[in-house]
Parts: sequence; structure tokens; C-alpha cells
Amino acid sequence: MVGFYEETLRDLVSIPSPSGEEGQVAAYIHDFLKANGVDAERDGCGNIVAVAGSGEEILHINGHMDTVCPVDTWTSDPFKPVVKDGLLYGLGASDMKSGLVVMMDLARKVRPRAKTVFSFTVCEEGSGAGGRNNGVATLLDEWGGKWAITAEGSAVDGIITLGLGTQGHTIAVVTVKGVSAHSSQPEMGQNAIEFAAAIVRRVRALNDSYDEVPVFADVTGRPAISATMIRGGAASNIIPDSCELTLSRRLAPGEDRAKFERELRQLCAGLEVEVDIRGGDPAACVDVDGRLLEAAREAARKTLGVERYSISRGRTDLVLFARKGMDVLNIGPGMMGQAHVADEWCALADLPAASGLLEEIINTI
Repeated sequence: MVGFYEETLRDLVSIPSPSGEEGQVAAYIHDFLKANGVDAERDGCGNIVAVAGSGEEILHINGHMDTVCPVDTWTSDPFKPVVKDGLLYGLGASDMKSGLVVMMDLARKVRPRAKTVFSFTVCEEGSGAGGRNNGVATLLDEWGGKWAITAEGSAVDGIITLGLGTQGHTIAVVTVKGVSAHSSQPEMGQNAIEFAAAIVRRVRALNDSYDEVPVFADVTGRPAISATMIRGGAASNIIPDSCELTLSRRLAPGEDRAKFERELRQLCAGLEVEVDIRGGDPAACVDVDGRLLEAAREAARKTLGVERYSISRGRTDLVLFARKGMDVLNIGPGMMGQAHVADEWCALADLPAASGLLEEIINTI
């Protein structure tokens, strides 16, 4: 018999919702919440917000409704969910429509001590058509809070872990300058692509030099830097006088944008460049001595019988909640590492496990 979790996840996966086009999924969630007696509203950004409980202290439970677009290597229709051996395959199954299903379930049944804000938000994966803003950023223009939990996938080896936080991310666009010449006489010019290649080699060496950073228990962060985009050259017979490199820098706990700026000076030493740094939120990690982690650990022991931990080495919306001064965790169904891949899947057993764990946290914190 197909239960609530599987049926609802099938429905959500079947509705395409790339960034900026979440309307049908939002309507489904909104209608479900209303039908189950939950006071839910859609804001001007397209987010769904539902509030349970009352009080001065506010806990956010958040998930994004958008997905990335499917890659070309899917072996089945990404919008026609298939269940095999307890796994549901489909785009967004892990990232993060399974988390949305759990939130929908919780919003109708929790009995929280703190005011709990369930937010189903838009444009986490990208701005989408029309340049719409990240829904969490818009939400937090109105809402404050003390704690925030995102329901991104945190399962490892079949166990829902307590996600201690997320690494930060900043990007540098490096424009490398050269001197043009005819390609028959390359010695008369200065090849900007060759200079950019030298930076790429330095980037690789820098990435190899990073050490892991202790976070809590056996969990570590890991800085990372990589060249992710390159553009240069005007024609096949011209030595290029300009080349643009995009560098992606993942900030481990304790690192900041200033460290990246120092690294960039070393990476570009001896070359004529222009550098444009974009973003720069540092890592967002839970207070290891705070009430949120304490409550989560107690809940994990009670509902799962085990405490395990993780950290997202990518960047998630936890950084936006942390920027507002909130203590943060990530707990949700879906296997870590299943985001943005072909044949994405989620173990159906993760949904009731994550729901039970989150319900215990919400009702006791």
C-alpha cells in the first residue's frame, strides 16, 4: 500500500519546478496545508509560509521548492518517479522534495513550544526567469528568529545525521591581460590564455595544499578552490589579449573572504589582472554548546537510537539564516551526495525517520 510519504513525494517529483517556476508545486503545498487546517499564506515572492505555536522565540524549518534542470545522462524520465528496492528515483527526490514532504507532514501535527515558521521557498538553486531573488533572503526581510533548521538531505549510510552546518562560498572572476598579435608570430604578443593556464596550475596546487578543519566529533570541513569557467580569444588567428577565469572558493569553518583575497594575490602574482570577487558568506555552523544541538542530540538518541553528524561542503541557505544571527542545523531525508546528479534517488525509509526526529526537536526545544 502506498502511504502518505511515497504518494506525496511522487506527486511533487512529477511537477517540474526549476528555479523561478515553482508555482505549481507551491499551489500543491498550499492546498495541502489548507486542507489539513494549517494557516498557510503565499507571499509576494512565491514562498509558502505556515506558522505553528506561539511565543517570543522563533524556530524556522525551511526547504526550497525549486530544483536544478536535469542533466543529459538520466536513464529514465526525471519527472516520472520510479520506486525500486525502497528507493524513489526522480528529479528532486533527494534535493529536496522529500524534505518538503516531511515539512508538510510536520506542519499539520507538531505541538511546538516555540513559535515555529515552516517556509517553502523559491530560487535556492538559482535566480530563474526574471531574476527572482532567493526566497529565504526575501523571507528574512520580514522574519527574525533564534534557530533555523533546513531539511536538505542529511542521510549517510542509511542514517539521518545532524548536519552541523554548511561551508561558505565565494567566487572570483579574474580577467587576465595580454597583448594581441597575429598567430603566425606569437612571439610578438603576450598570450592571455597561457597566463590564465598558469593561474589554473597554481589553483590546483593550492587546492592540494589544504588541510581538513575539525568541526565537531569526527566531522571536518575541507577548503576547496577550483577553476570552473574560462572564456578567451577573439579568433583562431589572433593571439588573445584577454582571458576570463572563474574561480570557485569553498570556505571551511574559520575562513573568510579576506583569506581568499590574500590567496588571489599570490595566484595572480606577476600577471596583469583585474579581479572581481562576488559573494563571500563564511561557513555557517551550529553552536556546539547551544540549545539547538543539545535538543537535536537528545532527539536523535530517542528516535534513531544513534547520534551521527555531517557537514555540507557545498553552500546552502543556512548561511542566510546565520547571517541574521540564528543558530543553525540541517536535518532531512535524502542521501548526501545525491544532489544535482543523474538518476537522483531518495530512500523512502528516510522520510518517516527524518519526520520523527524533527518532530521531537520541534516539540521539545
